[in-house]
Amino acid sequence: MAATVLLSSAGGLANAGPNSIDILVTRSQADNIVDMQRVGGSHIEVFYVDDKQRIMDAVNNSFPMDLMEKMTEDERAEWAAENFHDYFVANMPAIQESSIGVSLMQLHKIDRVPAIIFDREYIVIGLPLSKALQEYRGAVNAQ
Repeated sequence: MAATVLLSSAGGLANAGPNSIDILVTRSQADNIVDMQRVGGSHIEVFYVDDKQRIMDAVNNSFPMDLMEKMTEDERAEWAAENFHDYFVANMPAIQESSIGVSLMQLHKIDRVPAIIFDREYIVIGLPLSKALQEYRGAVNAQ
């Protein structure tokens, strides 16, 4: 069941439709939640909030623990820098976007995903984009 939250703002909801749509999901939820690629002229951004943890887990799971146990902390840091630099460079955009998604969750006090934020003021939790958009439009029409 979806929970909807209307955030207070001076301007109220935009009558023309959402200018921005931020979708906060995990990778495993994405196909079911992002069921539309376009919504009029709205800017849609998808934040995979679990990407940073997924990437860090992959790094941690690939450390050769038998080798690491014999190294000093400085040697381990040097080894990681040599062996994971390219991986981190390649994954930095995903890490940054995931961090932004987590920050949006904290800013709006969202405690679970999927969550969709319309124009930074209307939040729908637990619905795919197409149904969340109907909720948003219903709130706009009710005003």
